[in-house]
Amino acid sequence: MRAGLLLSLLLAGAAQAQEAAPPMSLDDFLKPEPAAVAPAADAPPPETAPPETAPTEPPAVEPQPAEPAKPKTLVEALTAVGFDPKTKVESGAVQVMQGQRALFHLEAKAGPVLYAIETGKLGAAQPEGQAETYKGSGAGRIGVALDSSPAKRQTFMKVWNGLARPVTFELELAAIRNGQLMRRKIEACAVPAGGVHSQAWPDPIIALTVSKVALAAKGATPCT
Repeated sequence: MRAGLLLSLLLAGAAQAQEAAPPMSLDDFLKPEPAAVAPAADAPPPETAPPETAPTEPPAVEPQPAEPAKPKTLVEALTAVGFDPKTKVESGAVQVMQGQRALFHLEAKAGPVLYAIETGKLGAAQPEGQAETYKGSGAGRIGVALDSSPAKRQTFMKVWNGLARPVTFELELAAIRNGQLMRRKIEACAVPAGGVHSQAWPDPIIALTVSKVALAAKGATPCT
């Protein structure tokens, strides 16, 4: 009796299990059983490497232009503004620097031809009692000198005409003001034959240029 009761309970449980489990399809039957992998005891979590980043280069620094050195002498200052600080004859013009005299003669085709460059003092720029250091220009030559007097605050020019006829010329003065090269033209005049002509300005003239030197035509305005 007890055996029959146990058998009926087993059959009833099997019937309930078949009713609860869904029917298995052919695909489900063919699937392999998943392998059970037991996790390792107390295994540390896997470390994740940080993402690699490309090395960053510092920004390029453009070189800054060096500041030009300040001129230390008058010659450097004149050169910096594009002026050639020399007593010379160039392109038919005679440039005379402060404290010098240019001696030259005239040729029919070449114009002024430099004979000599002298350094000296004009009498007008000298203190009282001191004589001029320049002599005459000599026959057949023309002399142009430039000098200054800080005490008198004036710049002086003197022209010697050693020719047998009056000569005329155009004159241009050069000075530096506020770091800039300034030029000023002076009206032409005729220096008498064998005579001299002097002129003064209240400006710190650094050089003068005599151009278009020629024998004076009749009626040319004489220098006063």
